[in-house]
Amino acid sequence: MGLWDRLKKGLTGGGASPELAFLRMTREVAEGIEGVTSAVEEPNDLAVRLGVRGGGDSSRLFVINMFHEFGALPPAAQRARMAAILEDLVARQLEPPLEWATARERLVPVLRACTTHGGGGSRILKRPFAPFVDCGVVIDSAQTMRYVIGSALEQWNIDAGVLFDAATANLASAADGLERLETASLPGALWYVATNDDYETSRLVLPGWLAGMKGRVGGRPVAIIPDRTTLVVGRDELAIIEWMHHTAEEKYAAAVRFLSPVVYTVDDTGTVVPLRLNRDHALSSALQLAELRLAGREYNEQKRQLDEQHAKDGTDIFVATFSVMKDKQGLAQSFCTWAEPVDTLLPVTDVVGLAGGDLNDKASMWSLFVPWTDCVRIAGSCLALDSTYHPPRYRTTSWLDKEQLSQMRQVGTALR
Repeated sequence: MGLWDRLKKGLTGGGASPELAFLRMTREVAEGIEGVTSAVEEPNDLAVRLGVRGGGDSSRLFVINMFHEFGALPPAAQRARMAAILEDLVARQLEPPLEWATARERLVPVLRACTTHGGGGSRILKRPFAPFVDCGVVIDSAQTMRYVIGSALEQWNIDAGVLFDAATANLASAADGLERLETASLPGALWYVATNDDYETSRLVLPGWLAGMKGRVGGRPVAIIPDRTTLVVGRDELAIIEWMHHTAEEKYAAAVRFLSPVVYTVDDTGTVVPLRLNRDHALSSALQLAELRLAGREYNEQKRQLDEQHAKDGTDIFVATFSVMKDKQGLAQSFCTWAEPVDTLLPVTDVVGLAGGDLNDKASMWSLFVPWTDCVRIAGSCLALDSTYHPPRYRTTSWLDKEQLSQMRQVGTALR
């Protein structure tokens, strides 16, 4: 039974789920916090909407991550943890806006999966770090971290570059916390960040940090960041890469605050990039599949968010799914579907599945796969990159004309 099924069971009288009991506890604790004027449960989103005296608009506290983090503690310990979080949250809402000089000292960069706070339209300041992973900035405090939003730049009269530079400088001045990670199969070959400060993975943001690990690990460095608090570094060696790949996959799949299943390294400029190996390498396909898994999870989470928003505002547009298949050589590749004459938002994939014909006449139905680059080259007049979406999507503005369709058939692979 999935999360939503458990919630529905609780909502329809089959007994309160543990998540809903945790939500109720959060609301009860909030009602006892000085300064909270209202606390309303929103079970569909596992959130509590909080009103704070003099704090302006109400805010929503989503509790699912906290449920996973300390929902198994005894009830008294749960309430104590939640009270500390809420007291800090309320205090920050009631405090006057921070001046730049004060805020600057508390800024820290953070890595997040790119859809963590929604795609296009999110007020949170962030910029791309690696494919499907973004870097944001938070204001650190004792119990929580507050994300910096776009309006803060105007308030502080600075630009985004100054903000990110200040956050990076703060982190660079902190200890890296590196310790050896001892494993039976790879003794002395791995290092991990053991700061236990919620900013372990942020070290990758520091210019030259991973590249500078070359001497310590004994070769070209490779790293994994499967969740927000795990950063492991080793060297580019088959056994180490294999261990890192399997560890990243397992931890990413199990994590509540997941980040990436990809193995990373550095290019010639010291920039952090996904580790991509020659096709004949034993781990090439596995590493490529990890990249596709990350892309698929982020694109399909974006699809979920967009479908939900479109249902609310009545927007009639098909948000295409990011899918993965294997080609004739057994190599994984991503694909999406563009069907005649459906208004569609396409993710960027390796190939596009085109489909057309009369739905009432099966004999007229056809479909073919076309490489993405060819699709954009041939049908450029029918596609428009919409910069409001992150990760990017192309909107179909019209269907293919006869000449474009003829060219597609020449470069594509027909399915029927």
